[in-house]
Amino acid sequence: MNTWHKKLRNVLCSLKKFSDFTTRQVPRPRLSLSHRNIYKVDTPINNRTTPPIWILCISFVRKLIGGVDGANISSPSKKSILPLSLRNRYYYPVMSSDVFPCEEIEESLLPPESVRGMTQLDRSAFKQTILVPALKVPRKHISLLSKRLKKSLAHFKKIKSIAELSESDPHHDDFRLFLFDPSKYRDADCFSEEERQLLLEAGVDVETALFWAEIGLSYDNWNASEILRAILPKGFDNVSGFSNVGHIAHFNLREETLPYKFLIGQVILDKVPSVRTVVNKTNIIDNTFRNFQMELLAGEDDFYATVRENKCIYQFDFSKVYWNSRLSMEHERIVSKLEKGDVVYDVFAGVGPFAIPAAKKGCVVLANDLNPESYKSLVHNAAMNRIKSDFCAYNLDGRKFIRNSVKEDMCCRWLQLIDAEAIHSGVDCSNVSYTDNSNEKAVGDNIGGCNSGGGIIGAVVGGICTDIGNAAFTKNWTSPAFHIVMNLPAIAVEFLDVFQSMCSDIPVTSPVVSPLEQRTCLLPHVYCYCFYKGDNPEADIEKRVRQALRCDHPPQDLVIRFVRNVAPSKDMYCVEFVASKELLWRPVTQTRMKVDSHGNSKCYADSQPETKKRRLETLEVGSQQLLQQHPFHCSQPK
Repeated sequence: MNTWHKKLRNVLCSLKKFSDFTTRQVPRPRLSLSHRNIYKVDTPINNRTTPPIWILCISFVRKLIGGVDGANISSPSKKSILPLSLRNRYYYPVMSSDVFPCEEIEESLLPPESVRGMTQLDRSAFKQTILVPALKVPRKHISLLSKRLKKSLAHFKKIKSIAELSESDPHHDDFRLFLFDPSKYRDADCFSEEERQLLLEAGVDVETALFWAEIGLSYDNWNASEILRAILPKGFDNVSGFSNVGHIAHFNLREETLPYKFLIGQVILDKVPSVRTVVNKTNIIDNTFRNFQMELLAGEDDFYATVRENKCIYQFDFSKVYWNSRLSMEHERIVSKLEKGDVVYDVFAGVGPFAIPAAKKGCVVLANDLNPESYKSLVHNAAMNRIKSDFCAYNLDGRKFIRNSVKEDMCCRWLQLIDAEAIHSGVDCSNVSYTDNSNEKAVGDNIGGCNSGGGIIGAVVGGICTDIGNAAFTKNWTSPAFHIVMNLPAIAVEFLDVFQSMCSDIPVTSPVVSPLEQRTCLLPHVYCYCFYKGDNPEADIEKRVRQALRCDHPPQDLVIRFVRNVAPSKDMYCVEFVASKELLWRPVTQTRMKVDSHGNSKCYADSQPETKKRRLETLEVGSQQLLQQHPFHCSQPK
């Protein structure tokens, strides 16, 4: 027997006579020494009159043991146990604050280290037992204490923080077990005065009642992030983050994590109830239709997803179209800038994350995508969301969509607004708009094509109203704004060249041109998205935009805004500017550009030598032929 054990026995024996005299016929606690060196104090179950002398005795013994050399002995479990404690005059073993160092407590809450490097998921390998600080609380005080101590309790997945005692416990019917967060509470000193007072009012003395309860943890008690962090080798980035596309979890795993890809898929399938399919992207998005090859890691081979975003529903085949759930905030931001009656041209619409919410807001929307699958989903989603305002879908190349449909529709609306203002003389032209007559004059409602204004060809949902001249004008409405959205970050900047000289085939003497100088609100606002790698995004992106537009100076009202981080060294930006009248009606002879050896660009006229012209980028000119093929047929005011 150790020295401190003998001293403890001697102390208790020396107090025996005094305790007998004080307690008389009251049953005394019986001290026993277990084989694990844990002192336990046994008292009769119904004894409510344990004399104060024993409380003083126990307190004295605790202080004595704390000062005895070798008190913190090693038990078979290598844990040092503080021998005695009192709670409501009943005694339980209590662990000292130095039993578990902080590091050991934190590690005990994590999955076992033995699972690291696992490539085949073995759920049984995650079983382990931990010790959690606990208090027995009278059942009648549970309702109040559970609310006041909610943040202090332990929160383990699938384990109640307020548990029932085992049936063998004498307090099974009258008490409940409160489990506290072991990372916050290592001894009684960790409880605040407010918590102490609250528990004391319930008849629980934290100083003497705190003890450690054993809890068994398994694979079910940790989330996906904790499981994967324990399995993957140290130094690996946490791969628990994924894009959630309906019931599909979409990963973009790095090469070093590929040996664990099927295990990762199974963990996500187990831990995320809404996920039925887990896939990994196997190549970059570099094809024409912006979709990518994917590998099924776990779950069902079902890629037809239903997604809810910004109060809209989208359905599509994720393996054939492009969708990014991480752009939901950007979609909402652009839509929030729109007003009812505005005109939106979505050049790379996809399945409609910009176009559908804009149409539901009451905007006139012309949406286009080159991918036939995206086009079908776009039309389907417009019908499914019950679009009531003007909406027209196209399946064209982006440049053709801008040169044909966008140009014709925009110029047609300009003419109608200007002609209508001329008839309604006396109305301030800076404060004019039109009443939506889309329900009265629908152009078509099915896939297969329709003709609106002579040049607008596509699938129409709800109809496009082109007879603005018959509209009723009021002084309380403003003219509609025109927005062009180009969400194809990989190459959208390269499409900006379509705006330079886009309207040069329309004579400057046309009624459309002169009013635009005073009514700049009618000029289209462009939102062009792009990727960037480097340290000087504003200067470099501005330079790319100027080169695409073939101009020496930045476009009007240029704003370069950060959208999100795509990769550690790759960011996404939105370039916003106004396509000015000078840009749209720039003479073709002024749109040539020279790029020097340093990457700097400068415009010059066609009067340059022919040898220099051959070294320059050529422009697609043929707007006169385009005008002849698609003439404007705008309805005149009656």
